[in-house]
Amino acid sequence: MRSHWFSRIDTVPSGHGVTCSKRNSQCRRKDCADGGFTLIELIIVVTILPLVVGALGAGLLAVFSLQSNVSSRLTGSEDNQTVQANYTRDVQGATSIYTTTSPLCGPTTAGVTQLLGLEWNGNLTVVSYVTVLSGTTYSLIREYCASGPSTTPTQATTISSNVVTGGTSLAVCTAPVLSCAVASGQSWTTAAQIASSIAALKLMVTENLKPDYYSYTLVAIPELGMSTTGALGSISNGPTCGFALPGTGTYASTLCFVGFSASIITAAENAGGTSMSVAVPGGYTMTFNLAITTSGTIVASQFPTYSAAFLGNDIGGTPFYSGVGCPDNDPTTSIYNGVTEGTYSCINPAIYQTSSGATSTVTLSSIVVTDPQGSDATGYEVVTADAETTDPSEYLIWNSQTGGLPFSQIPDTSTSTEGDACDLEDSNGNPLAGGGDLTFTPTVNPTQVECQSTWQTPASEPRTGAVLLGISPPTTLGVTMPVTISASMHGAGLQGVSFGLLLP
Repeated sequence: MRSHWFSRIDTVPSGHGVTCSKRNSQCRRKDCADGGFTLIELIIVVTILPLVVGALGAGLLAVFSLQSNVSSRLTGSEDNQTVQANYTRDVQGATSIYTTTSPLCGPTTAGVTQLLGLEWNGNLTVVSYVTVLSGTTYSLIREYCASGPSTTPTQATTISSNVVTGGTSLAVCTAPVLSCAVASGQSWTTAAQIASSIAALKLMVTENLKPDYYSYTLVAIPELGMSTTGALGSISNGPTCGFALPGTGTYASTLCFVGFSASIITAAENAGGTSMSVAVPGGYTMTFNLAITTSGTIVASQFPTYSAAFLGNDIGGTPFYSGVGCPDNDPTTSIYNGVTEGTYSCINPAIYQTSSGATSTVTLSSIVVTDPQGSDATGYEVVTADAETTDPSEYLIWNSQTGGLPFSQIPDTSTSTEGDACDLEDSNGNPLAGGGDLTFTPTVNPTQVECQSTWQTPASEPRTGAVLLGISPPTTLGVTMPVTISASMHGAGLQGVSFGLLLP
Protein backbone atom coordinates (compact mmCIF):
# COMPACT_ATOMS: atom_id res chain seq x y z
CA MET A 1 0.00 0.00 0.00
CA ARG A 2 1.48 3.25 -1.09
CA SER A 3 1.82 5.87 1.65
CA HIS A 4 1.32 9.58 0.88
CA TRP A 5 3.08 12.15 2.96
CA PHE A 6 1.60 15.60 3.13
CA SER A 7 3.12 18.74 4.53
CA ARG A 8 0.84 20.69 6.75
CA ILE A 9 1.02 24.44 6.92
CA ASP A 10 -0.25 26.10 10.04
CA THR A 11 -1.37 29.66 9.81
CA VAL A 12 -2.02 32.28 12.37
CA PRO A 13 -4.19 35.33 12.09
CA SER A 14 -2.30 38.47 11.29
CA GLY A 15 -4.88 40.87 12.22
CA HIS A 16 -4.68 42.51 8.76
CA GLY A 17 -5.86 39.56 6.73
CA VAL A 18 -2.34 38.44 5.92
CA THR A 19 -1.08 35.05 6.81
CA CYS A 20 2.55 34.55 7.85
CA SER A 21 4.33 31.26 7.54
CA LYS A 22 6.12 30.10 10.65
CA ARG A 23 9.03 29.20 8.41
CA ASN A 24 9.12 32.68 6.80
CA SER A 25 12.42 34.44 7.84
CA GLN A 26 10.79 37.82 7.43
CA CYS A 27 8.30 37.13 10.09
CA ARG A 28 8.43 39.84 12.76
CA ARG A 29 9.51 38.79 16.22
CA LYS A 30 10.05 40.67 19.39
CA ASP A 31 13.83 40.10 19.28
CA CYS A 32 14.31 41.52 15.73
CA ALA A 33 15.49 45.25 15.84
CA ASP A 34 14.66 47.87 13.18
CA GLY A 35 17.65 49.33 10.96
CA GLY A 36 18.49 53.11 10.07
CA PHE A 37 18.84 56.38 12.05
CA THR A 38 16.68 57.65 14.79
CA LEU A 39 15.27 61.13 14.51
CA ILE A 40 17.63 62.48 17.16
CA GLU A 41 20.70 61.11 15.32
CA LEU A 42 19.53 62.67 12.08
CA ILE A 43 19.05 66.07 13.72
CA ILE A 44 22.59 65.95 15.18
CA VAL A 45 24.16 65.06 11.83
CA VAL A 46 22.25 67.76 9.95
CA THR A 47 23.39 70.32 12.53
CA ILE A 48 27.09 69.43 12.67
CA LEU A 49 27.82 68.59 9.01
CA PRO A 50 27.47 72.18 7.69
CA LEU A 51 29.87 73.37 10.39
CA VAL A 52 32.51 70.83 9.33
CA VAL A 53 32.05 71.51 5.62
CA GLY A 54 32.13 75.26 6.21
CA ALA A 55 35.39 75.03 8.12
CA LEU A 56 36.96 72.91 5.38
CA GLY A 57 35.73 75.34 2.73
CA ALA A 58 37.17 78.33 4.56
CA GLY A 59 40.49 76.53 4.85
CA LEU A 60 40.51 75.72 1.14
CA LEU A 61 39.66 79.31 0.23
CA ALA A 62 42.55 80.55 2.41
CA VAL A 63 44.93 78.09 0.74
CA PHE A 64 43.78 79.10 -2.74
CA SER A 65 44.12 82.79 -1.85
CA LEU A 66 47.60 82.19 -0.42
CA GLN A 67 48.58 80.25 -3.51
CA SER A 68 47.56 83.19 -5.69
CA ASN A 69 49.59 85.64 -3.60
CA VAL A 70 52.59 83.31 -3.54
CA SER A 71 52.32 82.87 -7.32
CA SER A 72 52.24 86.65 -7.77
CA ARG A 73 55.26 87.15 -5.54
CA LEU A 74 57.18 84.38 -7.29
CA THR A 75 56.39 86.02 -10.63
CA GLY A 76 57.49 89.39 -9.29
CA SER A 77 60.65 87.90 -7.80
CA GLU A 78 61.45 86.26 -11.13
CA ASP A 79 61.03 89.60 -12.91
CA ASN A 80 63.24 91.21 -10.27
CA GLN A 81 66.04 88.70 -10.84
CA THR A 82 65.70 89.00 -14.64
CA VAL A 83 66.05 92.76 -14.51
CA GLN A 84 68.91 92.63 -12.01
CA ALA A 85 70.93 90.14 -14.08
CA ASN A 86 71.01 92.56 -17.01
CA TYR A 87 70.68 95.93 -15.30
CA THR A 88 73.71 95.57 -13.03
CA ARG A 89 76.04 94.50 -15.86
CA ASP A 90 74.66 97.16 -18.22
CA VAL A 91 75.24 100.01 -15.78
CA GLN A 92 78.64 98.78 -14.61
CA GLY A 93 80.03 98.78 -18.14
CA ALA A 94 78.58 102.10 -19.32
CA THR A 95 80.98 104.61 -20.85
CA SER A 96 78.10 107.01 -21.63
CA ILE A 97 74.86 107.34 -19.65
CA TYR A 98 71.63 109.09 -20.68
CA THR A 99 68.40 109.78 -18.81
CA THR A 100 66.74 111.51 -21.74
CA THR A 101 63.27 110.26 -22.68
CA SER A 102 63.92 109.58 -26.36
CA PRO A 103 65.28 106.01 -26.82
CA LEU A 104 68.85 105.55 -28.03
CA CYS A 105 67.92 102.02 -29.09
CA GLY A 106 64.51 100.96 -30.37
CA PRO A 107 61.52 102.75 -31.93
CA THR A 108 60.76 106.34 -30.95
CA THR A 109 57.01 106.07 -31.52
CA ALA A 110 54.31 107.51 -29.26
CA GLY A 111 53.91 105.71 -25.97
CA VAL A 112 57.61 104.72 -25.78
CA THR A 113 59.63 106.46 -23.04
CA GLN A 114 63.27 105.83 -22.21
CA LEU A 115 64.17 105.55 -18.53
CA LEU A 116 67.86 104.92 -19.10
CA GLY A 117 70.18 104.78 -22.09
CA LEU A 118 73.66 103.24 -21.91
CA GLU A 119 76.56 103.04 -24.35
CA TRP A 120 79.75 100.93 -24.29
CA ASN A 121 82.61 99.98 -26.58
CA GLY A 122 83.11 103.42 -28.04
CA ASN A 123 79.34 103.90 -28.30
CA LEU A 124 79.07 100.97 -30.69
CA THR A 125 76.89 98.99 -28.29
CA VAL A 126 73.71 100.57 -26.93
CA VAL A 127 71.01 99.54 -24.46
CA SER A 128 67.79 101.39 -23.64
CA TYR A 129 65.42 100.61 -20.78
CA VAL A 130 62.02 101.85 -21.98
CA THR A 131 58.39 101.77 -20.90
CA VAL A 132 55.84 101.05 -23.64
CA LEU A 133 52.13 101.86 -23.35
CA SER A 134 49.80 99.31 -24.94
CA GLY A 135 46.18 100.18 -24.29
CA THR A 136 46.02 100.79 -20.57
CA THR A 137 48.98 98.56 -19.70
CA TYR A 138 52.67 99.49 -19.49
CA SER A 139 55.57 97.13 -20.26
CA LEU A 140 59.20 97.53 -19.21
CA ILE A 141 61.46 96.49 -22.09
CA ARG A 142 65.25 96.21 -22.52
CA GLU A 143 66.25 97.18 -26.07
CA TYR A 144 69.73 96.06 -27.21
CA CYS A 145 71.49 97.47 -30.30
CA ALA A 146 74.76 95.74 -31.19
CA SER A 147 75.94 98.33 -33.72
CA GLY A 148 75.19 101.73 -32.27
CA PRO A 149 71.99 103.75 -31.85
CA SER A 150 69.19 102.45 -34.04
CA THR A 151 65.40 102.39 -34.22
CA THR A 152 65.60 98.67 -34.97
CA PRO A 153 67.00 96.82 -31.94
CA THR A 154 69.10 93.70 -32.30
CA GLN A 155 67.17 92.20 -29.39
CA ALA A 156 64.17 93.32 -27.34
CA THR A 157 63.40 91.65 -24.01
CA THR A 158 60.15 92.31 -22.15
CA ILE A 159 61.08 92.45 -18.50
CA SER A 160 57.56 93.07 -17.21
CA SER A 161 54.22 93.43 -19.01
CA ASN A 162 52.27 94.46 -15.89
CA VAL A 163 53.77 97.77 -14.81
CA VAL A 164 51.29 100.07 -13.10
CA THR A 165 50.76 103.62 -14.33
CA GLY A 166 53.70 105.66 -13.06
CA GLY A 167 55.21 102.49 -11.65
CA THR A 168 58.75 102.98 -12.98
CA SER A 169 61.30 105.63 -12.11
CA LEU A 170 65.05 106.13 -12.20
CA ALA A 171 67.07 108.01 -9.59
CA VAL A 172 70.66 109.26 -9.92
CA CYS A 173 72.65 108.95 -6.68
CA THR A 174 75.60 111.20 -5.95
CA ALA A 175 76.45 109.05 -2.93
CA PRO A 176 75.48 105.37 -2.93
CA VAL A 177 71.77 105.10 -2.06
CA LEU A 178 72.00 108.06 0.33
CA SER A 179 71.64 111.09 -1.96
CA CYS A 180 69.37 110.12 -4.84
CA ALA A 181 67.14 112.34 -6.95
CA VAL A 182 64.68 111.35 -9.67
CA ALA A 183 66.55 111.58 -12.94
CA SER A 184 65.93 114.47 -15.28
CA GLY A 185 66.89 114.53 -18.94
CA GLN A 186 70.68 114.52 -18.63
CA SER A 187 73.69 112.87 -20.24
CA TRP A 188 77.18 111.94 -19.07
CA THR A 189 79.40 111.16 -22.04
CA THR A 190 82.91 111.03 -20.59
CA ALA A 191 84.58 108.88 -17.97
CA ALA A 192 85.36 111.96 -15.86
CA GLN A 193 81.72 113.08 -15.89
CA ILE A 194 80.48 109.66 -14.77
CA ALA A 195 83.14 109.34 -12.08
CA SER A 196 82.43 112.77 -10.63
CA SER A 197 78.63 112.83 -10.95
CA ILE A 198 77.22 109.31 -10.56
CA ALA A 199 77.79 107.06 -7.59
CA ALA A 200 74.82 104.80 -8.40
CA LEU A 201 71.68 104.48 -10.50
CA LYS A 202 68.53 103.31 -8.71
CA LEU A 203 65.72 101.74 -10.76
CA MET A 204 62.31 101.37 -9.05
CA VAL A 205 59.52 99.19 -10.48
CA THR A 206 55.97 98.43 -9.30
CA GLU A 207 54.03 95.63 -11.02
CA ASN A 208 50.29 94.91 -10.90
CA LEU A 209 50.30 91.16 -10.33
CA LYS A 210 46.64 90.66 -9.43
CA PRO A 211 45.41 90.24 -6.76
CA ASP A 212 48.53 91.91 -5.36
CA TYR A 213 51.16 94.51 -6.21
CA TYR A 214 54.87 93.77 -6.22
CA SER A 215 57.56 96.46 -5.93
CA TYR A 216 61.33 96.19 -6.11
CA THR A 217 64.33 98.51 -6.32
CA LEU A 218 67.63 97.79 -8.03
CA VAL A 219 70.85 99.73 -7.41
CA ALA A 220 73.79 99.48 -9.84
CA ILE A 221 77.11 101.31 -9.71
CA PRO A 222 79.07 102.29 -12.84
CA GLU A 223 82.64 101.03 -12.77
CA LEU A 224 83.77 104.58 -13.43
CA GLY A 225 81.80 105.78 -10.42
CA MET A 226 83.24 103.23 -7.99
CA SER A 227 86.30 105.37 -7.38
CA THR A 228 86.65 108.72 -5.73
CA THR A 229 85.91 111.74 -7.85
CA GLY A 230 87.80 111.32 -11.07
CA ALA A 231 89.95 108.44 -9.83
CA LEU A 232 89.74 106.59 -13.09
CA GLY A 233 92.67 104.33 -12.33
CA SER A 234 91.20 102.90 -9.13
CA ILE A 235 88.10 101.05 -10.32
CA SER A 236 88.67 97.85 -8.36
CA ASN A 237 90.86 96.28 -5.71
CA GLY A 238 92.61 93.99 -8.19
CA PRO A 239 94.87 94.77 -11.17
CA THR A 240 93.63 97.66 -13.27
CA CYS A 241 94.35 99.30 -16.59
CA GLY A 242 94.85 102.99 -15.81
CA PHE A 243 94.59 106.10 -17.98
CA ALA A 244 97.07 108.96 -17.83
CA LEU A 245 96.04 112.42 -16.69
CA PRO A 246 94.05 114.41 -19.26
CA GLY A 247 96.11 116.26 -21.84
CA THR A 248 99.37 114.41 -21.18
CA GLY A 249 99.41 112.40 -24.39
CA THR A 250 97.65 112.14 -27.71
CA TYR A 251 95.71 109.11 -26.45
CA ALA A 252 95.64 109.92 -22.73
CA SER A 253 91.89 109.32 -22.52
CA THR A 254 91.87 106.04 -24.46
CA LEU A 255 95.27 104.40 -23.87
CA CYS A 256 95.34 102.56 -20.54
CA PHE A 257 98.39 100.83 -19.06
CA VAL A 258 98.18 97.57 -17.09
CA GLY A 259 99.27 97.86 -13.46
CA PHE A 260 101.41 95.07 -11.96
CA SER A 261 102.45 94.16 -8.41
CA ALA A 262 105.39 92.49 -6.68
CA SER A 263 103.42 89.30 -6.07
CA ILE A 264 102.38 89.11 -9.72
CA ILE A 265 105.99 89.53 -10.90
CA THR A 266 107.13 86.76 -8.54
CA ALA A 267 104.37 84.43 -9.74
CA ALA A 268 105.17 85.22 -13.38
CA GLU A 269 108.75 84.03 -12.92
CA ASN A 270 107.56 80.57 -11.92
CA ALA A 271 107.25 77.81 -14.50
CA GLY A 272 104.37 78.56 -16.85
CA GLY A 273 103.79 82.05 -15.53
CA THR A 274 100.59 83.30 -13.89
CA SER A 275 97.10 84.12 -15.13
CA MET A 276 95.92 87.72 -14.78
CA SER A 277 92.50 89.34 -14.93
CA VAL A 278 92.61 93.11 -15.29
CA ALA A 279 89.71 95.53 -14.79
CA VAL A 280 89.49 97.96 -17.71
CA PRO A 281 87.51 101.23 -17.34
CA GLY A 282 84.06 100.83 -18.81
CA GLY A 283 83.39 97.43 -17.31
CA TYR A 284 85.65 95.49 -19.67
CA THR A 285 88.01 92.73 -18.59
CA MET A 286 91.43 91.90 -20.00
CA THR A 287 92.81 88.41 -19.34
CA PHE A 288 96.16 86.86 -20.23
CA ASN A 289 99.01 84.71 -18.95
CA LEU A 290 102.13 86.58 -17.82
CA ALA A 291 105.48 84.79 -17.98
CA ILE A 292 108.92 86.26 -17.22
CA THR A 293 112.42 84.88 -17.68
CA THR A 294 115.34 87.02 -16.52
CA SER A 295 119.02 86.84 -15.69
CA GLY A 296 118.66 89.50 -13.01
CA THR A 297 116.12 91.01 -10.67
CA ILE A 298 112.95 92.48 -12.16
CA VAL A 299 110.20 94.46 -10.40
CA ALA A 300 106.90 96.27 -10.93
CA SER A 301 107.60 100.01 -11.13
CA GLN A 302 105.91 103.38 -11.47
CA PHE A 303 106.13 105.77 -14.42
CA PRO A 304 108.63 107.36 -14.82
CA THR A 305 111.02 104.54 -14.05
CA TYR A 306 113.80 107.09 -13.60
CA SER A 307 114.39 110.81 -14.14
CA ALA A 308 115.59 110.50 -17.75
CA ALA A 309 112.83 108.13 -18.89
CA PHE A 310 110.23 109.45 -21.31
CA LEU A 311 106.97 107.73 -20.32
CA GLY A 312 105.46 109.50 -17.32
CA ASN A 313 107.90 112.37 -17.37
CA ASP A 314 107.87 116.04 -18.35
CA ILE A 315 109.64 116.92 -21.59
CA GLY A 316 110.33 120.62 -22.08
CA GLY A 317 107.25 121.54 -20.09
CA THR A 318 104.99 118.96 -21.77
CA PRO A 319 104.15 115.89 -19.63
CA PHE A 320 103.98 112.60 -21.49
CA TYR A 321 101.40 110.08 -20.17
CA SER A 322 101.84 111.45 -16.67
CA GLY A 323 100.00 110.26 -13.55
CA VAL A 324 98.76 106.94 -14.95
CA GLY A 325 95.95 105.59 -12.77
CA CYS A 326 95.73 108.78 -10.69
CA PRO A 327 92.68 110.98 -10.01
CA ASP A 328 92.14 113.21 -13.02
CA ASN A 329 92.24 116.34 -10.88
CA ASP A 330 95.86 115.69 -9.88
CA PRO A 331 98.50 118.10 -11.27
CA THR A 332 100.22 116.80 -14.38
CA THR A 333 103.70 117.84 -13.21
CA SER A 334 105.58 117.97 -9.91
CA ILE A 335 108.75 119.62 -8.66
CA TYR A 336 111.48 117.35 -7.29
CA ASN A 337 114.79 118.87 -6.13
CA GLY A 338 113.98 121.97 -8.13
CA VAL A 339 113.40 119.97 -11.34
CA THR A 340 110.00 119.80 -13.07
CA GLU A 341 108.94 116.20 -13.58
CA GLY A 342 105.78 114.39 -14.53
CA THR A 343 103.42 113.18 -11.84
CA TYR A 344 104.31 109.67 -10.72
CA SER A 345 101.77 107.01 -11.68
CA CYS A 346 99.40 105.73 -8.99
CA ILE A 347 99.78 102.14 -10.23
CA ASN A 348 102.88 100.23 -11.41
CA PRO A 349 102.66 100.03 -15.20
CA ALA A 350 106.33 99.15 -15.83
CA ILE A 351 108.08 95.78 -15.63
CA TYR A 352 111.54 97.06 -14.80
CA GLN A 353 115.01 95.58 -14.40
CA THR A 354 116.96 96.48 -11.26
CA SER A 355 120.10 94.50 -12.17
CA SER A 356 122.46 96.22 -14.62
CA GLY A 357 123.34 94.29 -17.76
CA ALA A 358 120.49 91.77 -17.36
CA THR A 359 118.55 90.17 -20.19
CA SER A 360 114.83 89.59 -19.64
CA THR A 361 111.90 88.35 -21.69
CA VAL A 362 108.32 89.26 -20.76
CA THR A 363 105.50 87.40 -22.52
CA LEU A 364 101.78 88.14 -22.42
CA SER A 365 100.01 85.21 -24.06
CA SER A 366 96.37 84.58 -24.95
CA ILE A 367 95.36 88.21 -24.45
CA VAL A 368 91.56 88.49 -24.62
CA VAL A 369 89.26 91.41 -23.83
CA THR A 370 85.59 90.88 -22.98
CA ASP A 371 82.80 93.46 -22.77
CA PRO A 372 80.46 93.97 -19.79
CA GLN A 373 78.20 91.20 -21.12
CA GLY A 374 81.06 88.69 -21.15
CA SER A 375 81.24 88.67 -24.96
CA ASP A 376 84.34 89.27 -27.07
CA ALA A 377 85.14 92.98 -27.35
CA THR A 378 86.24 94.41 -30.69
CA GLY A 379 87.92 97.54 -31.99
CA TYR A 380 90.79 97.71 -29.50
CA GLU A 381 94.57 97.41 -29.95
CA VAL A 382 96.96 95.59 -27.63
CA VAL A 383 99.81 98.00 -26.83
CA THR A 384 103.39 97.57 -25.67
CA ALA A 385 105.90 100.34 -24.98
CA ASP A 386 109.45 101.18 -23.95
CA ALA A 387 109.11 102.10 -20.26
CA GLU A 388 112.69 103.37 -19.88
CA THR A 389 115.29 104.58 -22.42
CA THR A 390 117.31 102.59 -24.94
CA ASP A 391 120.91 103.64 -24.77
CA PRO A 392 124.14 102.31 -26.36
CA SER A 393 124.58 98.53 -26.01
CA GLU A 394 120.92 98.18 -25.06
CA TYR A 395 117.96 96.85 -27.00
CA LEU A 396 114.27 96.04 -26.94
CA ILE A 397 112.91 93.39 -29.32
CA TRP A 398 109.15 92.81 -29.62
CA ASN A 399 107.62 89.76 -31.25
CA SER A 400 104.05 88.94 -32.21
CA GLN A 401 103.51 85.22 -31.90
CA THR A 402 99.89 84.94 -33.06
CA GLY A 403 99.53 84.07 -36.69
CA GLY A 404 102.06 86.62 -37.90
CA LEU A 405 100.17 89.70 -36.73
CA PRO A 406 102.00 92.87 -37.77
CA PHE A 407 102.79 95.72 -35.41
CA SER A 408 101.78 99.30 -36.09
CA GLN A 409 103.19 102.40 -34.44
CA ILE A 410 101.16 104.61 -32.13
CA PRO A 411 102.61 108.11 -32.55
CA ASP A 412 103.97 109.90 -29.52
CA THR A 413 102.62 113.17 -30.91
CA SER A 414 100.89 114.32 -34.06
CA THR A 415 104.31 115.14 -35.54
CA SER A 416 106.53 112.33 -34.22
CA THR A 417 106.24 108.56 -34.08
CA GLU A 418 108.78 108.02 -31.31
CA GLY A 419 111.16 110.97 -31.40
CA ASP A 420 114.79 109.92 -31.09
CA ALA A 421 114.12 106.85 -28.90
CA CYS A 422 115.91 104.61 -31.41
CA ASP A 423 118.41 105.78 -34.03
CA LEU A 424 119.02 102.73 -36.25
CA GLU A 425 117.54 102.73 -39.72
CA ASP A 426 115.89 99.73 -41.31
CA SER A 427 118.49 98.03 -43.53
CA ASN A 428 115.89 97.90 -46.34
CA GLY A 429 114.89 101.53 -45.93
CA ASN A 430 111.32 100.56 -45.11
CA PRO A 431 109.85 102.64 -42.27
CA LEU A 432 107.22 101.15 -39.99
CA ALA A 433 104.03 103.21 -40.13
CA GLY A 434 106.04 106.39 -40.73
CA GLY A 435 108.92 105.57 -38.38
CA GLY A 436 112.41 105.61 -39.86
CA ASP A 437 114.50 104.45 -36.95
CA LEU A 438 113.18 101.01 -35.93
CA THR A 439 114.91 97.89 -37.23
CA PHE A 440 112.61 95.35 -38.80
CA THR A 441 112.56 93.17 -41.91
CA PRO A 442 109.01 93.07 -43.29
CA THR A 443 109.82 90.51 -45.98
CA VAL A 444 111.44 88.12 -43.50
CA ASN A 445 109.73 88.67 -40.18
CA PRO A 446 107.07 91.41 -40.18
CA THR A 447 106.07 90.46 -36.65
CA GLN A 448 109.34 91.56 -35.03
CA VAL A 449 110.36 95.10 -34.15
CA GLU A 450 113.74 96.08 -32.65
CA CYS A 451 114.83 99.29 -30.97
CA GLN A 452 118.54 100.00 -30.48
CA SER A 453 120.68 103.08 -30.08
CA THR A 454 124.26 104.19 -30.60
CA TRP A 455 124.18 107.49 -28.73
CA GLN A 456 123.00 108.91 -25.42
CA THR A 457 121.99 112.37 -24.25
CA PRO A 458 123.15 113.68 -20.87
CA ALA A 459 121.42 111.96 -17.99
CA SER A 460 119.63 115.17 -17.08
CA GLU A 461 117.91 115.25 -20.47
CA PRO A 462 115.57 112.36 -21.23
CA ARG A 463 115.15 111.22 -24.76
CA THR A 464 112.46 112.94 -26.80
CA GLY A 465 110.34 109.90 -27.49
CA ALA A 466 109.30 106.37 -26.56
CA VAL A 467 108.33 103.45 -28.77
CA LEU A 468 104.59 102.65 -28.63
CA LEU A 469 103.47 99.63 -30.67
CA GLY A 470 100.01 98.21 -31.22
CA ILE A 471 98.45 95.03 -32.61
CA SER A 472 94.82 94.85 -33.76
CA PRO A 473 93.42 91.38 -33.01
CA PRO A 474 91.73 89.74 -36.01
CA THR A 475 88.12 88.56 -35.86
CA THR A 476 87.03 85.22 -37.31
CA LEU A 477 83.30 84.45 -37.60
CA GLY A 478 82.56 87.09 -35.00
CA VAL A 479 85.13 85.76 -32.53
CA THR A 480 88.14 87.93 -31.62
CA MET A 481 91.34 85.90 -31.76
CA PRO A 482 93.73 85.95 -28.78
CA VAL A 483 96.99 87.89 -29.11
CA THR A 484 100.44 87.00 -27.78
CA ILE A 485 103.25 89.57 -27.43
CA SER A 486 106.75 89.09 -26.06
CA ALA A 487 109.31 91.76 -25.26
CA SER A 488 112.99 90.86 -24.86
CA MET A 489 115.14 93.56 -23.28
CA HIS A 490 118.80 93.95 -22.49
CA GLY A 491 120.22 96.80 -20.51
CA ALA A 492 123.78 98.03 -20.33
CA GLY A 493 122.26 99.72 -17.33
CA LEU A 494 118.54 99.01 -16.88
CA GLN A 495 115.57 98.48 -19.18
CA GLY A 496 111.79 98.41 -18.80
CA VAL A 497 108.65 97.57 -20.76
CA SER A 498 104.93 98.16 -20.33
CA PHE A 499 101.66 96.85 -21.81
CA GLY A 500 98.13 98.15 -22.20
CA LEU A 501 95.11 98.69 -24.42
CA LEU A 502 94.20 101.40 -26.88
CA LEU A 503 90.42 101.57 -26.63
CA PRO A 504 88.09 102.79 -29.41
